Amino acid sequence: MAFYSKALTIDQLLNDPVTLAVMRADRVDPASLKALLVHTAARLREADDHSSLPSADPAFLPKDPLAATRKAV
Repeated sequence: MAFYSKALTIDQLLNDPVTLAVMRADRVDPASLKALLVHTAARLREADDHSSLPSADPAFLPKDPLAATRKAV
């Protein structure tokens, strides 16, 4: 048997009756959650715009990044 699943958008998910029922049971305000998600998306876009910045200080990187994956002999 084949299954087909289409991922919902955030707007579709936030307007889904089951999602709304769960949020209501958990006392989550849909408008507040949507505002939080919009704000977070904006911050992620801003961070992505600055992605040319170094991601980590080389002094804190392991000298041999594969050392942890090798077994001791």
